Amino acid sequence: MLPPDTIDAVAALRESEERLRLALASAAMGTWRWDVRTDINTRDASFNRILG
Repeated sequence: MLPPDTIDAVAALRESEERLRLALASAAMGTWRWDVRTDINTRDASFNRILG
């Protein structure tokens, strides 16, 4: 069983991620990440849709 503060933190993180997802969708924005060590970029589907 996880400690109550960990359960609360996980719930808060999920809520935050959902708010971000909704904000990005309503603003027609996407996200990308760049791993500097490997020089690999990853993009989400929204980013790819916007910029092709």
